[in-house]
Amino acid sequence: MTGRAYEIIVKLTSDDLPVGQRRVALREFASVNGWRPSDELDDYPGTTAISNGHLVIEHGLNNTAVITFLKSSFNFSTLARFEQNQILSISYNNLVDWHLFPDTAGLTIVFNRADPISPRRIQLADEADSWRAEAFDRIVGRRPNPNVKNLEDALIETISRWKKLLAAELGKGLKNDAIAALFNAIIFVRALEDQARHERGAASRVLGTEVGDAQQRTIAVILRRCLRKLGITRVPRDLVSFSEIKKFDALDPSTIKGMVADFYENRFAPYPYDFSLMSKQALSRIYEHYVSLLRSKDSPQLK
Repeated sequence: MTGRAYEIIVKLTSDDLPVGQRRVALREFASVNGWRPSDELDDYPGTTAISNGHLVIEHGLNNTAVITFLKSSFNFSTLARFEQNQILSISYNNLVDWHLFPDTAGLTIVFNRADPISPRRIQLADEADSWRAEAFDRIVGRRPNPNVKNLEDALIETISRWKKLLAAELGKGLKNDAIAALFNAIIFVRALEDQARHERGAASRVLGTEVGDAQQRTIAVILRRCLRKLGITRVPRDLVSFSEIKKFDALDPSTIKGMVADFYENRFAPYPYDFSLMSKQALSRIYEHYVSLLRSKDSPQLK
């Protein structure tokens, strides 16, 4: 551990580090300790009161962990569970399992796909290089057996569930093109509103609010209204096909409400979805999987 590394940790865990200085300090921590950050989040919504920022880091070819710098007044193990989940949702939505919390005395390590979570503590006195990238594989040790679905599997399970429920309500005439168009549009709107929440502090549940106020509005009308509220007036047809989405005009309002809710709260993990954090590669894999799911025919025996 170098004196400069310690100085940066002191700064990044300070209770009064100005937001405007956080990104520079995050980059300096990464540089001094050999990390390769793919993203810096200096003001992630819901965490600014307890932390000074987060680094999404690469180790090898993929994003491997998120490093969060808690303010010195806070300790991960004593945070309320909803605060822990808010922070861990950053790593979960980046499709990485490890979350690291360095401080002036050492490092706290959390595997986010275990429920309940079991934070592990490493003291600098025992592992002097615990902040450094080359120590990562050693300090995390063997990967525990997860009992929480990863983001990719959770979204695929959600889409699979709603494919069956939509078919049950609207009948066999429902084509996969229409189902794909519906899910594409919901994910697109969710990503837009999550991005607006990050950039402008805008209300995060534009779609959820519209559905709650909808009464007898169709899902196509609801999605159009959401896009307008999010500043999108024209959308290419190959991105959002409203001619296909109109095939869901007969959906019961309670079905629409339940379906939309499942793209906010994850049924298979304790972390809310944040579509703005999901990388293009992750969304690409999810898209490929659910297109494959839609193409597969349901077994008559299962029916």
